[in-house]
Amino acid sequence: HVWFRKEESERQKQAAGFEGAEDSRPIWQTIIYFGLMILILIFLNWAKPNSATAAGFVVWAYSFKWIISAILAFFLGLSLHLF
Repeated sequence: HVWFRKEESERQKQAAGFEGAEDSRPIWQTIIYFGLMILILIFLNWAKPNSATAAGFVVWAYSFKWIISAILAFFLGLSLHLF
């Protein structure tokens, strides 16, 4: 420790600016943000289902994927504006 005292004091002075950099956003806002982004990516990448075997939610989700993605993007923008 005696040999590196000068370097250690310089390192501590440089690191002093990082101590107060805490995120003031609650965890639930971060979860909503990432959840909406993930859902947008899922619906935008939804592939066309095989018409012979697919039915129900898969076909419905493919049919409305652009509308669903637009609604999710609206809520993402709203959450960014409000939070």
